[in-house]
Amino acid sequence: MKLIIILLFVFIMLFTHIAFALQIITPKEGQIVYQGDRLTVIAKSDTGENWKEVLIEAVPMSYNFLTKEYKAEIEIPRDGTTGIISFFVAGYDRDGKELLLTRSLFVKLPPNVLLQSLIVEPNPLFLDKLPAGSDPDDVSVFGTRDISVKGVYSDGVKRKLTGNTYTSSNEKVVTVSSEGKATAQGIGKATITVRNGKISVDVRVIVDPYKE
Repeated sequence: MKLIIILLFVFIMLFTHIAFALQIITPKEGQIVYQGDRLTVIAKSDTGENWKEVLIEAVPMSYNFLTKEYKAEIEIPRDGTTGIISFFVAGYDRDGKELLLTRSLFVKLPPNVLLQSLIVEPNPLFLDKLPAGSDPDDVSVFGTRDISVKGVYSDGVKRKLTGNTYTSSNEKVVTVSSEGKATAQGIGKATITVRNGKISVDVRVIVDPYKE
């Protein structure tokens, strides 16, 4: 009886899938890539394994029976973010168990692509100066505004810009935070200068008295 139990256990271990291993071969963790690059993602399982399905960002990867590899092509958006981005590869075994893998890449702007001009919105910027003691919710709606900055590059792509500096010509009329939030301080007109590197744009600011 004991021999039968042992043989049954061995059979189960040999023919029942418990947990498969899967790893991303390429691209490497932390690899530097550039906006617009097309990358081949390759995932490979251990010898003898047979995944029911392997997906990248919910899209099935193709399987090569000769190399035992799963492949997919991805493109780094030309107008996307720079810095660290991540994608996911998910494997599903015959029992429906999931193995989730993450790969992080460092995205940079192509070295031959240069910033040519700035697009700043809104311009002009209209704000209301609310009386002292006004409801903070009203102040946040009528007395403040976020400035949006995009760059126009030599490849014709418009990209959201970070690392901008903001300067108010008259802080008695309007102040501006390092993140680009303008806040009305007094009735009048002023200019906010938005700068990124050597390129700058002036935003006209008009602050009127609040009217209910």
